[in-house]
Amino acid sequence: MAKTVDRRVRRSRKLLGEALLELVVEKPFGDITVQDIADRADMNRATFYLHFQSKEELLQSA
Repeated sequence: MAKTVDRRVRRSRKLLGEALLELVVEKPFGDITVQDIADRADMNRATFYLHFQSKEELLQSA
């Protein structure tokens, strides 16, 4: 039986992805920090790292 991803996890990942895409429009990817992404998504850095190891991993999933 396949495990389903919790709705809260899906929401957090979606918000982080959207935050990254918004930031890429404003400044170069290399200038964006994990803290920038977390702030834009209204989350803390620990939550970011709970879901992704790096901003590059987030970019691949977005």
